[in-house]
Formats: sequence, structure tokens, C-alpha cells
Amino acid sequence: MGILDWLEPTQFKHISYDDLNRLVQGHPAHRRWRPVPIEDYDYDAEGNRISRTHKVTDAVETCAYDSQTCLIG
Repeated sequence: MGILDWLEPTQFKHISYDDLNRLVQGHPAHRRWRPVPIEDYDYDAEGNRISRTHKVTDAVETCAYDSQTCLIG
């Protein structure tokens, strides 16, 4: 599956999902070679995304949830 950014078409991304239909990887689309994943996503036992890791920069974005599983940060 892919996402096209109409404002910046070069930012087209392929995305991958696991068996529970959760986003697990995002990678830039290249026409001449197989895309290399640049983002990995992790989830907790309840299916909430808890982190996104950028494989090039090693930057990690974390998510936090309250007791009612509402995203708080």
C-alpha cells in the first residue's frame, strides 16, 4: 500500500501492516529498487502504538496513554 503527498509527490511512501492491521513499517518508494524500511512501529498488548523508530537517525518517538487508553503524549 502507498501514500502520496500531493504537496510533495517525491515523499510517496509504501507502508506495511501486521496481521492485526497495525502499521509496522514505513519506507520511501523507489521505482528502480526495493524500498528499504526507514520507520518501525511498536505496540503494547492492547494494540496502542507505543513508539516509532526512524532507522536512519535512530530517533525514537514514544506515545503514552491514560487509564482509558486515550493518547496523552
